[in-house]
Amino acid sequence: MSHQPQKGQTVFAKLSEPVEPIAQEVAKQCPQKWDFLTLNFPRFLKNLLYYFVMDIGSLRLLVNDLRTSPQVKELGLTPAGLATFHESFLRFPSSLFRALFYQLLEGLCWITVPEFQALGRLCCVDGSLFPALVTMQWAVYKKKVRAFKFHCCFELNRMIPIQFVIGPGTSNEKKVLRDILEAGVTYITDRGYVSFKLFMEIHLKEAFFIIRSKKKLLTTVLETFPVEIPASLLRLYSQVTDQRVRFTKDPSGIEYRLITFWAAGTYFALVTNRFDLTTFEVIALYGFRWQVELLFRFLKRTLHGLHLLNHSPNGVEIQYYPLLTAAVLQ
Repeated sequence: MSHQPQKGQTVFAKLSEPVEPIAQEVAKQCPQKWDFLTLNFPRFLKNLLYYFVMDIGSLRLLVNDLRTSPQVKELGLTPAGLATFHESFLRFPSSLFRALFYQLLEGLCWITVPEFQALGRLCCVDGSLFPALVTMQWAVYKKKVRAFKFHCCFELNRMIPIQFVIGPGTSNEKKVLRDILEAGVTYITDRGYVSFKLFMEIHLKEAFFIIRSKKKLLTTVLETFPVEIPASLLRLYSQVTDQRVRFTKDPSGIEYRLITFWAAGTYFALVTNRFDLTTFEVIALYGFRWQVELLFRFLKRTLHGLHLLNHSPNGVEIQYYPLLTAAVLQ
C-alpha cells in the first residue's frame, strides 16, 4: 500500500481510505432503513474521523465547518445539524465502531518490535479515570464526583492499543482483564491487579502475566534461580532475588516465580508464571508497562480526549473508537 497521496488526492482522503470498505461492510449489520438517514453509519464515521484529524475542538464547530467549508463535497463529508449528530451517538451501537476498529487493526501491516516478538505476544493492561459531568449519572465514582474509567489493553509488539472498555469510575479492573483474557498472551499490569484468584484464572486460561505485588507476600521458597542480568546493568539494581515460590495464603497451591529487587530507592516484587524468561527480561517487560500510561496521557492531552462529544455511555464509547482509529491511521 502506497503511503503517498495520489495526484489530486487530499491527505485526509488517503488517510481514511483503508477505513471506507470496512465501514461499508460493518454497515450491513445496521437495519436497512438506516441507509437513508442523513448520517448513515459510514457518513457518521467519516465525519467523526474528519473531526479528530482536523482537531476541530467541538461538535458545534464541526457542524459549522461541514456547512461552510468548500472542501466538504470534495472530501465526501456530509453536513448535518447538531441534533442529528446527538441522535447518531444514541442510534448506532458502539459495537459497530468496535468491529471496525478491530478489523482495521487486523487488516493493516504494522511495524513490529523484533525484540518483543521473540518473547511472544505482550500486552500492558491498566485503567485510567476520565472526568465526567455531574449530569452523567452512569459515571459513578464518588458521592459528589462523576468519572468514568477507560480500561485499555496496549500491545507492545506493535505499539498500538488493541482493546478498550469504558465503564463507571468504580468499575473493576480485575473483571475487565478476566473478560479479555486470551491464551498465549502475557499480560503486564501494576499492583491493582494482585489477586490469587486472578493469577489462577490467567494460568488456567493458558495465558501469562507479570504483575507487581502490593507488598511482601508470605511464600514458601521451592527453588532459587541464578540472577540473570547483564553485567553493564547490575549497578541499577540491588538485593535481586529470583525464586520459584508457592504463596502461603493462595488456596490453589500453584507455583509461581517471584523476582524481588531494589531500584532507585524503591522495592519491587514481580510475580509471573513465565519461567522461560531471564531475570532481566521480566524486569524490563514490567518497565515497559509505562507505555499504557503514556497512551492515557496521549489520549487526554495530545488528542484532547477529555472533551466529550456526547454524554451517554454509548456515545462516550463511540467517541474513542474513531479517535483511536484516526490516531493509528496517522
